[in-house]
Amino acid sequence: METPETSFHAWVLTGNALNLLLRGVAADAFANAAVREHLMRLDEDLKDFPPDEMLTRLHALPKENKKLLATACRQAMTLAGENVEVMLGLTLEEAEAVLRLLEHESGR
Repeated sequence: METPETSFHAWVLTGNALNLLLRGVAADAFANAAVREHLMRLDEDLKDFPPDEMLTRLHALPKENKKLLATACRQAMTLAGENVEVMLGLTLEEAEAVLRLLEHESGR
């Protein structure tokens, strides 16, 4: 269910996942420079949206961007492992709920 809380969780997860992958411990993990560039553009596009508008913004993304963002969030969750709450700012259950929404939106 989409609520202001879900929108906030989406804002937290996408922002922290992109930060981890682009500027954190996993920043050098990209073998494909084009994927990294695409994620950097997505990060730039999403960074100025307030939390309560994040779901609206995510809904408006092209399907390709939703897929990439879902994959990035999944990768960040995997990298965080048991430290999801510390590294991504959400409980595992909250992060998985956002990920399910992203994956549903992307047709996965």
